[in-house]
Parts: sequence; structure tokens; C-alpha cells
Amino acid sequence: MVIPERYSIKKLVKGLKDPSIFAREVNYISDNFRNYYFKKRYRNALIEQFGDPIEVMEEDWDTLVILDACRYDTFSEYNQFEGDLQQVVSQGSQSEEWMRSNFAGREFHDTVYVSSNVYSNDIDDGTFYKIIKTYDTYEKRMEGRMPNRVTDVALKAHEDYPNKRLIVHYMQPHVPYIGDLAAKLRNEVREQHGVKFRTIKMMYNQSTSETSTTIIVNIRNNCSRLEATVDQEQYRSPS
Repeated sequence: MVIPERYSIKKLVKGLKDPSIFAREVNYISDNFRNYYFKKRYRNALIEQFGDPIEVMEEDWDTLVILDACRYDTFSEYNQFEGDLQQVVSQGSQSEEWMRSNFAGREFHDTVYVSSNVYSNDIDDGTFYKIIKTYDTYEKRMEGRMPNRVTDVALKAHEDYPNKRLIVHYMQPHVPYIGDLAAKLRNEVREQHGVKFRTIKMMYNQSTSETSTTIIVNIRNNCSRLEATVDQEQYRSPS
């Protein structure tokens, strides 16, 4: 039997210490099995239309800021940065796939990776000069993904490693949505469609006790689980 390269004794030990890794791996295998042909066709269509996926680590940059799940068209609409904005094809359509395609089996000792994405737990030791996670434990990942927390950690990393390239991985605008707009949308969905939201307390910043809720919901007399979808066009805000 041939064991895939993605598995190793070191990763097995890591999985024994953190059972959530096993759960993610089961989901990964299931998704790959179910979506293999769809993803292949979709990937080929993207390459045919937009060109080959970029090798992000070979691009010329000093600081790479990742906005997880951010659409190019939405970003371009609200982008206020000066420079040449280009649309490119990514190496992956999901975090684990993107990290594996860009980082697996390679070394980037000129780079420090600041990450609020839990999939960075699966990156092999020695891949980067240093991986700095914005959360202490998996259970505290929601607090660690708040953007002000990521920014503070990134600024500190820039000070500590001024001669290294820096990757800063924000989870926004990926779910769960945060802020006043998200709270307004949840209230409207709750009132209009009978949605129940499971609450997870998250700190907006360490100096306040404001909290937000996740977008994981249960619909009464309908599906047992789904992502609430609403027409967000009328609520869009550049903030």
C-alpha cells in the first residue's frame, strides 16, 4: 500500500494531540472524492479563460496580505489602494488545498507567516522561518481571527523580523461575519425566516466586551443546517 505524501508520523502525532485535525482530514477526503471531477473541469475552465495559477511564493512582494474568501469583483469595487490591480487564478479554492499546493514539500526560510487560519496547523515544521498563529488553542480560534488581533500580531512580527518577507492571513470576509452590519442581517433573517443562530462569543478587541455570533444556523421545519443567504447588495458597505 502506498501512503500519500501528505501523511507522516509527525502529522499522526499532531492529530492524536488535536482530534479536530482528524475531523478536517475526513472532510477533506470526502470533499475530494465527491468533487474531484467537478473541480477538475472547473479548474480547467478557469485556466483556459484566465491562464495558469500563479506561484504566489515566487511573486515579487515584501508583505502578502490574504483576505480569506474575498471576491475579486467586490474587492476591486471598494479597493482604495493605489497600484496595478490584477485578477489571477489561485492554486486552490479552499484553504487546505491552497496551502498544500503552495507550501507542501518546500522551504521558505525568508518568510514569516502570521495566520488566523486553523489550516496553518497542518503546515509542516520547517516550511517557513516562523509561523505565528493569532490564537493560542483551537478553542480560542474565533477570538484569534478578529482583524484587529491579526493586525497587532502582524505589526509586531514586522518589527521582530524586519529582514523577512511577511504573509498576513486574515479570515475576513469569510464567515462568521462580524460587526454591526452582520448583526443587522442576522436580526432580519431571524425575524423574517425563523432562523436560530448558535452564539459564540468573540472579542472585537481586548478592551471591550462586545460580542458577535456565528452564521451557523438551524432552520425550523426545514433543513437541519445551512448557511443563511440574503440579498446583501442593498447592505453592502466599504467598511
